[in-house]
Amino acid sequence: MKLDMKLTSIKMIAFLALFVLMFFTSCNDDESQIDIPPQLELDLETVNATIVECEWVITYLLAQGNDITLEYADYTFSFNVDETFVATDGTTTHLGIWVAQQVNTGEIVLAISATTFTNEINDFYFITSLDVGVFHLEGMLFGLEGESEHILTLEKDCDL
Repeated sequence: MKLDMKLTSIKMIAFLALFVLMFFTSCNDDESQIDIPPQLELDLETVNATIVECEWVITYLLAQGNDITLEYADYTFSFNVDETFVATDGTTTHLGIWVAQQVNTGEIVLAISATTFTNEINDFYFITSLDVGVFHLEGMLFGLEGESEHILTLEKDCDL
């Protein structure tokens, strides 16, 4: 009799837990209205075609553990088919080169380099994702303080 009561209690607790879990994970109409940009196929051809479509602006830049986005917020980048780029904030202009390559691991690397830029921009970045109009890039900076994470997010702006 005691065993049956324990089993019944355990079943009741399990049923209540299942009911509570279903209640808190039910669908919400607001979830269907979340606007998540679709991701593009992350291959070399797509990267090369996408990067030359429009102007690009920096929406996030982390270098040596510091968020320095505001220092580069006024810059626009124009990437050209001949793998050159122009970056300007309206006053200062930087000319540089870019190259996208697929490495042995299958990942796509984007190298950005201009002799007039510091290592805050210049780097070999792994493209971690390519949403419609947004490149998410991650690299590693090697400096006097050692190795640090380097993150750059570029957003496409065809209205510039």
